[in-house]
Amino acid sequence: MGDSPFRRPSPRDVLMTGWALHPPNSEQLSDAVIGSVVQRSRTSERTCSSSSRSVGPPDWETHEDSTRSAESNAKAREEQHVATAELVLWERQRLRELRRLRQVRYRRKKDKYMHSLEEETAQLRRSIDQLERCRWSVSTATLAGQSAWSVVAAYFRLFRYGWRECAVKSPWGEAQPSTQSDFLRASMAADVAFNTARGVDTMRQSWQRLSHWFPGLELELEHLHKDEAGPLVASTTTTVTFSQQTLRLVFPHLHTSDDSRDVALRNRLVGQTIVMRGWARFEWDGRITSAVSESDMLTPMLSLLGCLGDVARVFEAALLTPEFQLKTPS
Repeated sequence: MGDSPFRRPSPRDVLMTGWALHPPNSEQLSDAVIGSVVQRSRTSERTCSSSSRSVGPPDWETHEDSTRSAESNAKAREEQHVATAELVLWERQRLRELRRLRQVRYRRKKDKYMHSLEEETAQLRRSIDQLERCRWSVSTATLAGQSAWSVVAAYFRLFRYGWRECAVKSPWGEAQPSTQSDFLRASMAADVAFNTARGVDTMRQSWQRLSHWFPGLELELEHLHKDEAGPLVASTTTTVTFSQQTLRLVFPHLHTSDDSRDVALRNRLVGQTIVMRGWARFEWDGRITSAVSESDMLTPMLSLLGCLGDVARVFEAALLTPEFQLKTPS
């Protein structure tokens, strides 16, 4: 039928078609064999691919960035610690300076207060001295008619703190004699016996020297009674403090000596205060004609130094006797 596409197949074509549909190894390609085949896994390929990605250049860059970030954070923390330490030190210095300024202000305030107290005390003493002088000026004319008791009591009241060098002035600014000088001239006889010397001027000079040697001198009247023989006898307590001025004026041999023993005695005396028991006897004949006194300086000195030899060394060339009396020039 020519070349028609719908021609009848030849025997050869049928044979070839059967081989195509049924190959020689068709029993090996049966459904049972093919169904038992398991698909091969590709895990190793993916794992390898994943491992390959983990060691690639992008991961190294991430590690370097992390390292730089950690170093930057550590440096920032270190700078923060340094700044904190500097702030703490600055705060401590500020507090220290603040305390120092407070102490300076406190000392200045205290010094100012002490200075004002000293000025007020000095003013009060000047006022007291002026009032005492006015009182004695009024009573000088009648002093001779007073009793020995009142005069002796006034003596201890006026000389309780030794001789006070005060400038007493009149309302017009003129210098006036001190209250103590007025009292001595009004109550003492002109040739009054004062310990081993005589005269009102000698009595005044003795008081001035003792007060200069012992600036803190204090004389207290403990008891006053009349002796059977007639004089008035007073029991006294005298308190003195040893200063550098005391050693220089009263014990010059200790003050200038380089001997180790004298230096030790000098160091033991400076700043020490002693209390001496004593007595004073006053004779009266319209005025005080005799004023003799003694104070036991030996006993407290022995208690202070602890050795009689050291006490003897202290008084060896002193200008005072162990009875607390001025030595007369030889």
